[in-house]
Amino acid sequence: MLAPGVFGPVASAQTDVARAEQKVVAPSRAGFVNSVNGPVTIRKPNGTQAAAKVGDLIERGTIVSSGGNAEIVLLFPDGQHLTVNPDSVLRIDEYLYDPRNPAGSRVVLGLVEGIMRVVTGAIIAANPDAMRITAGDGVISVRSRDATSFVVDSDSKAGRETGSVAVIVGDISILRPNKTVIRLGTDQFTRWQPQLSPTQAVPLAAAPAYMQAMASVLQSPAVQPAAPQSSATVGIVNSVTGDVVIRNPDGSQSTAKVGDVITRGTSIGTGTGEAVLLFPDGQHVTLNADSTLRKIGRAHV
Repeated sequence: MLAPGVFGPVASAQTDVARAEQKVVAPSRAGFVNSVNGPVTIRKPNGTQAAAKVGDLIERGTIVSSGGNAEIVLLFPDGQHLTVNPDSVLRIDEYLYDPRNPAGSRVVLGLVEGIMRVVTGAIIAANPDAMRITAGDGVISVRSRDATSFVVDSDSKAGRETGSVAVIVGDISILRPNKTVIRLGTDQFTRWQPQLSPTQAVPLAAAPAYMQAMASVLQSPAVQPAAPQSSATVGIVNSVTGDVVIRNPDGSQSTAKVGDVITRGTSIGTGTGEAVLLFPDGQHVTLNADSTLRKIGRAHV
């Protein structure tokens, strides 16, 4: 929620997502870290790596590695959520989102090791063929335009290249190297490995207990993202052009940059520029030129 009086006389903040979508997210950017618990490392495309923290920008080519007892939630501009569980490695191979043409957008992920929970967003609603996830020696594709949620498990240790999927809601398929296609719907499960190629899914009740437990957390496709670790964190600067200034609660100010974390009490002035702010629930706010957004309110916008 934004604090009362947040818009000045010259303010022009568009919370309508359709209006916000006039701004295209730059191709190199994907999403950001919405929450993180425990040791998680982010390795950027240039090879540098650091401990993940709330608000970190996720680029194409990023590798996310979670340690034991660690978990990280990634949020993307189209509303997609990815929850990476402990002892997992995820590659963000591709994420291209053009809000003006979601059907032409694309998501390519590689679950190298471990477990991940997926909730699809606007890209899949416009074009189910736009998402591809590799896990083991299988390639997962979404087949339904409705909100789709599933749990993926990948094991590549010792060259095993095994995988499994539990679908909470929606319709997906897995393509194997031998061209076998496995179709799964709501409340279904399957497992595959080089020596085992099932041609049909089985009830979710046949899945291992840990998969069933994870699936039960996401019974509804309208999953709420985890709250940020810092109660002061509100959102991030998703894109910026021209002259945009951030004034912090302590009175200091700086030129806005993509990835800047917005905290409670922050004010933003666009001058001759324009900025798009992205919040953990997927909300966008577009500030046009000569606008001021004053004292952003609570962390849960």
